Amino acid sequence: MNLQHIPTCFKNINFFHDEYIDTRIPAALINDENKLLEEDVEAKIKEITSKQLDIDENIDRIQLLENHHKIIQDELRTIQRLLIVRRTEETTEQSHVDIDLNEIQRLKRLTMNLDNELIRFNKRKTSFEVEIEQLNKEISIISNETLMEKDALEKLIESIKKHDDETFCF
Repeated sequence: MNLQHIPTCFKNINFFHDEYIDTRIPAALINDENKLLEEDVEAKIKEITSKQLDIDENIDRIQLLENHHKIIQDELRTIQRLLIVRRTEETTEQSHVDIDLNEIQRLKRLTMNLDNELIRFNKRKTSFEVEIEQLNKEISIISNETLMEKDALEKLIESIKKHDDETFCF
């Protein structure tokens, strides 16, 4: 602080510690003009002191507001990060939902294919059962014919044996 241009009455004010040293002119030297000037100087000093207190108070307010601003900025950044995380979660959730929907569609298609295969299998099974039943009937007919032929052959063999025995006996 350059004090060369400041009148001597201001040199004795310490603005930072609010200390004031009385530099008024002694009462014997006071005249009306000096008295007015001195009162004016005192008023200016009081005004300067008041302004300095206002400045100090405003500096404190500014510091509080800056601190509050920093806190708000931190909260804003935190909220933005949380928002990003939430959006990521929603995207992930939506991806899972999409995957689940695709899997459901795949399983529906697979179920339809399996149902169609089951229908074809049942048709083939029925067809085979009908064929087996026909073959069993044919086998039964052939077995009956074979039994009849066997009986006929056995009768023929017996009759031939009798005939041979009779022929042999003669």
